[in-house]
Amino acid sequence: MSSLSLRGMIGLTAGASMLAITAPAIAQDAVGGDDIVVTAQRNNQTKVTAGGNVGVFGTKAAEDIPFNIRSYNEALILNQQPDSLGEVLENDPTIRTALGFGIAGEVFVIRGFDLSSDDVGFDGLYAKNLAADANRSKKGEWPPFVSLSEAKGYFFDSGKATLRPEFEQNLKNEVIPMLARNLVDYDVNVIEVIGHTDEVPMVGSSNLDAKLVSASTNRFPIRGLQSTDNAGLAMARAVAVVGILRSDPRLKGAAILPLSGAQMIVPVDRMADGTATASDQRRRRIDIRCQSACKRDPLSARKRGSDSLLVQ
Repeated sequence: MSSLSLRGMIGLTAGASMLAITAPAIAQDAVGGDDIVVTAQRNNQTKVTAGGNVGVFGTKAAEDIPFNIRSYNEALILNQQPDSLGEVLENDPTIRTALGFGIAGEVFVIRGFDLSSDDVGFDGLYAKNLAADANRSKKGEWPPFVSLSEAKGYFFDSGKATLRPEFEQNLKNEVIPMLARNLVDYDVNVIEVIGHTDEVPMVGSSNLDAKLVSASTNRFPIRGLQSTDNAGLAMARAVAVVGILRSDPRLKGAAILPLSGAQMIVPVDRMADGTATASDQRRRRIDIRCQSACKRDPLSARKRGSDSLLVQ
């Protein structure tokens, strides 16, 4: 009886369990018809509440806060054993978790609006996170991946590589300062600028073979570049962005390289299947990633026979 009672009370507190062990012995000595009632309080209740600790505002009920809040208590997190914040937020059907562009950082889509993991505060404040990041070396980690799409307001002239004025301004005021910080924080020295397009076919004539290299060194105007295919257009647009980055002294010393993803890559990191022939602003974009220059060992070769090389 004692062992059965102990197993039955395994989820209760230690004090309640001890009471359950002794209860059968009392029941055997009790006068027939008497009932023994054991009560206990669960200390490990899981809770999702509309209110809680909101940092500088203190602990508040939802109706006393000027924004919406949903709190998950310690017991819920302990019982769920999540590996990330995204797994905790799976308890909320209005939140979807995805990965960031080219990195393992989480992105939280809350009722259709994106919130990156960089915008998550601690105890309602961001200063603690910023201080911790400043004191922690980021060398050896992957820098953040930057994606500038038409859907986010980064436009080129239609079918051309010419940057709109607001695109160029955002590059100088927002993107370049961030890239300059990343070069130092992550100890990297290469910036890759990758142009992407949608799958809408192009027609016309191309002068990229003759003028693309000249345009990349500002010896030919970007507005004069012409392409007849998406691969060329994506490269021309990457060259246009590279021209702005290379001319900025804040990125001095970095190797800035243009690349083309053509119409082959769908956000995020999926190969195109050739069926999406409609215009798509999300796919017409510039992706920027930073990394360290590849370290290549010098090739020492010895001639063996007439036409073979031994690479050591």
